[in-house]
Amino acid sequence: MRYKINYDRIEIISDVFKILGINKIKMIEVCDIQFHVAKQLSMLCPQISKYLLYLNSLVSYRLMYHGEKFWVIFKQYVSEKCIHISDFKDAVDLVIDFSVKYNRILINQKVDRLRKIKRCNEIVRYIDNHEFELLAKYTAKCLNNNPNSKTVVFSIKMLYYELKSKGFDIVLPNTIAIPVDRRVALITYLSGLLDILDEN
Repeated sequence: MRYKINYDRIEIISDVFKILGINKIKMIEVCDIQFHVAKQLSMLCPQISKYLLYLNSLVSYRLMYHGEKFWVIFKQYVSEKCIHISDFKDAVDLVIDFSVKYNRILINQKVDRLRKIKRCNEIVRYIDNHEFELLAKYTAKCLNNNPNSKTVVFSIKMLYYELKSKGFDIVLPNTIAIPVDRRVALITYLSGLLDILDEN
């Protein structure tokens, strides 16, 4: 299937977003199940919720469950065990334990990704200081990946949700891409942002 971007449609929709304003857009975010998971985890595991959300995002692909259900299972699992954990490296081990049980497709690859991140010493500083752009670049470097890859930008989104749930008023830099999942792809298609080209 071939397609082209409908720039006229993009301009119309971007004008609608401008009229709505950033505060209305932020209100839409709180309807996301993943936001509610981030909020609950920030209350249940306040010391390490940001690390858990970031780490699990990096291995949130080829899932055994529907995305929202996967995150609810994750929240339930780690919230029962996080009380004994206080640092980033222990959080990595907890996410590995969870993945072995509930995220088993390509498990060796996923465990390898988490172990690589565990060895990247600057990660904690970038997370703690909310340095999103540097975190995306450093994460990509640690994983030998692209800063705009789906899991890297998704990890930034989940960190943002965690901070938002704690009352931080943050706007992500526009250099951080939107993680494309089925919902984003469907909205893109249904809103007419893409024109499907005839193959003949």
